[in-house]
Amino acid sequence: MSVVAHEAARTYAGLAVALEQLHADLAAGRRVDAEAMGQLGDRLDRQARRMGAPKAASRPLSARERALAGRPAP
Repeated sequence: MSVVAHEAARTYAGLAVALEQLHADLAAGRRVDAEAMGQLGDRLDRQARRMGAPKAASRPLSARERALAGRPAP
């Protein structure tokens, strides 16, 4: 993972924890600043869009999957 990708993931994680804490406070009946909660949600969404769609882990195809795809064995 590159330094930039690592920092992006770290930022996302920090925002997610902060938003989750606000959700926990709300569930516990404590007062929560709705504006702050909305801003955190927006920032979390923006950070997720910057990072892009998650990439699926690549794995070798099984013999069955290769046969279904019509590919020869490697």
